[in-house]
Amino acid sequence: MRHNPGDWGSFRLMAQDFYPVIARAIAGLDENGAEARRVVYDHARTVLVRQLRELNTGLSIGLHELEALDEAIRKVELEAARPGDPRINAMSLSDEK
Repeated sequence: MRHNPGDWGSFRLMAQDFYPVIARAIAGLDENGAEARRVVYDHARTVLVRQLRELNTGLSIGLHELEALDEAIRKVELEAARPGDPRINAMSLSDEK
């Protein structure tokens, strides 16, 4: 069943904010190396593509969501490149409460 783009409301106008989810996943890694982060990013892309296909959102929305995920990944990678930057670790600690 194909959904009418009007049914998506604000979803089609504004991509999801994937940064908190990606940052928490990276903060939870036992070893925060480039390869481990890549595995998380690949898994996130796979899950997102599967969900977009199941929702049959259309190419425009799908590309918009994938770009939002890639932006979150770029942000996390920039933070990972700064040694001693506590933001990702602080995020994971605040979730443990």
